[in-house]
Amino acid sequence: MGRITMQLLRKRSEHNEGEIHSLEELALHQEKLENIELIDKVCRNLKILLLQNNAISKIENVGRLKNLEYLNLALNSVEKIENLEGCESLKKLDLTLNFVAELTSVKSISGLPHLEQLYLVGNPCHDFPGYRDYVVGALPHLQSLDGREITRAERITASQNHEELEQFIIKLQEEYLSSQDRNGPENLDLSPKESSETVISEKQSVDDNEGDDDDSEFWTQKSANTPQVRKEMVRRIEKQEAKKNPKETKKVKPPRKLTNAEGKPLNINEAKVSFSLHDECERSQLVLDLAVPKFMCTTLIHADVQPFHVKVTMKGKIFQLVLPEEVKPDSSYAQRSQATGHLIVTMPKVYDTSTMVWQGKDAQSTEIVDLTNRINSAGDSAKRNKFAQAKSSVLTLKSKLSPKTSPRENTDSTTRNSVTPKERKGILKKNYEDKDQAKIVDLEEVPPLI
Repeated sequence: MGRITMQLLRKRSEHNEGEIHSLEELALHQEKLENIELIDKVCRNLKILLLQNNAISKIENVGRLKNLEYLNLALNSVEKIENLEGCESLKKLDLTLNFVAELTSVKSISGLPHLEQLYLVGNPCHDFPGYRDYVVGALPHLQSLDGREITRAERITASQNHEELEQFIIKLQEEYLSSQDRNGPENLDLSPKESSETVISEKQSVDDNEGDDDDSEFWTQKSANTPQVRKEMVRRIEKQEAKKNPKETKKVKPPRKLTNAEGKPLNINEAKVSFSLHDECERSQLVLDLAVPKFMCTTLIHADVQPFHVKVTMKGKIFQLVLPEEVKPDSSYAQRSQATGHLIVTMPKVYDTSTMVWQGKDAQSTEIVDLTNRINSAGDSAKRNKFAQAKSSVLTLKSKLSPKTSPRENTDSTTRNSVTPKERKGILKKNYEDKDQAKIVDLEEVPPLI
């Protein structure tokens, strides 16, 4: 039997770009579900919930859905109407072909002011004498029952005889439930109609000749329409599908290598996201800004900070970055930006040093950004050695900080930084005079200037 999981909800929310929290319509039919769970916690804005053709035996965990307007539970194993008092906006409830025998349970939804349509066809209570009059009298806001509009005359008659009819209905359902417990569901025949029985065609059994003799006998015999029989049918269908479609053994991919042969962490960017690493010297901390997609659910993101590297997993894809110096994992924290959705990881440093700012490549790039690692340390030799070890743990990568400068530019920049503005003007003037004098040629034919 299946269960409602986050993976199933994401799969069924593809029409909403995979965003679960803003879903207004959710279809979970034919998923072999036994329980209603998780929906009321992550899908609070639902207006339409389709759960038909499953194996649900109890209505539960839907009372928090204040905006729910349509609930379809047809072809399930529900035996009682309950836990719907909180669905204030409910307009339509479909319980076709279930096992609701306790007809008085409809009073639990009498307080829903917007309930207009109710379907109970194919339930044991549908065969009770006076069924329609009782439901119409119990639900004053109802506009149609089993697809048939409720007339004014029906409503007046039902309200007049409701108390007497209720006592009669209580006796009928008590007899039904007691006979079901005493004689078993297979010996109970409330209605002489053959439609209340589930007849499995011989054609279906012919297709399943590969099964056991016990399965063949089960599919060819007549069975009462009961929750036990329906659950057994679902179980045998699953068994037959497993035989017809055996699960192929998938090739298991080797685990991703996060460290090299020496055990040092590697730089990895499987998600191909852009990022930037900033050194906030004033606060003595490193800040990683990771461009996580804005609408990615936070439950799909997991961050792990270690002393010399940080790892972020997004939908199973790994981003790992080697840090230029040691940080404090216990004091680090991660949070999402409300404006951009980026993941901001703040990591306090162990030692008060400064590093360069690293910028990641664009998201279209297939390789992790090249890094520049330069540590300006001050103090005794012990600190220098510690920073040197941290530096050696980072892979040697290309610098992306600034274009290369020529030796002459370096000399000029050194000169500019070592002299005063007045001296710089004198040096430039002298250079220009030297250049002009180098161009002058002293010829004998040319008379001296006067």
